[in-house]
Amino acid sequence: MIQHSHAIIFKQAPLQNQSGQDGLELALTLATFEQPVALFFTGAGVLQLSRNIQGELAGRKTYTDAFKSLELYDIDQIYVCESSLSEFALSGDQLTIEVDILDNQAWRDKLAEHDRALTF
Repeated sequence: MIQHSHAIIFKQAPLQNQSGQDGLELALTLATFEQPVALFFTGAGVLQLSRNIQGELAGRKTYTDAFKSLELYDIDQIYVCESSLSEFALSGDQLTIEVDILDNQAWRDKLAEHDRALTF
């Protein structure tokens, strides 16, 4: 059986809609079934990893704390677009988890290494 690698791309702000939570749940499900998964954050998607998210203030559950459990699922390929971090005045030490911060070209190159890409 051929095993495909999955790239899950997060592009939207965390409380904008349900898609970020859906992407996270998909990543955890794929990993549970031992499917290779890498997470990519760009645009407002980098806010998914910000330490300062308080969904309760917006009347929503803060699911983003679950990103801290990624290592329990052996998901260690987590890539963040450097220019997106800059756009939102964030740095790596303001994120909830360890990530690889890549410039635009390296981010695209790393994404191209995966067979399937799903965007949330």
